Amino acid sequence: MEDNSSNEVASSSTETAPKDIPQAEKSTSATPAAHHCGPGWTGAIIMSLAVSIGMSALTVWVYDFRFAQKVVSVDIKGFVANQREAFLTGKITEDQFRKSFDYLKSVVDAIPSNRVVLMGDLVVRNVDKINLDKSNQ
Repeated sequence: MEDNSSNEVASSSTETAPKDIPQAEKSTSATPAAHHCGPGWTGAIIMSLAVSIGMSALTVWVYDFRFAQKVVSVDIKGFVANQREAFLTGKITEDQFRKSFDYLKSVVDAIPSNRVVLMGDLVVRNVDKINLDKSNQ
């Protein structure tokens, strides 16, 4: 009788084993699969890199535009000399002469705070010049 009970245990274990898996698949599944970087990871890396480069460029642009100190020049001495000469020769009235200084003040006050203003006769080159010509208003 002991032989029958051992046969029953052996037959029950063979019945639970999967029968539809081919032998070739069993041998390849025993070896671990190589790590593969699929298109999901590649897309995420490319997107992360693009966002990082875009944000870096935007940060540099905003800093340069809003916060970086820039040097500009204003030829106040030349403007005052021209207005004085025009007033003394009678080309402009006293009221126009005073308005021209109000205009000068408004132009200088309109210069943003991140601009360093130098006198125009001090600058030789490579500095933006603010034009005080009233005909360009």
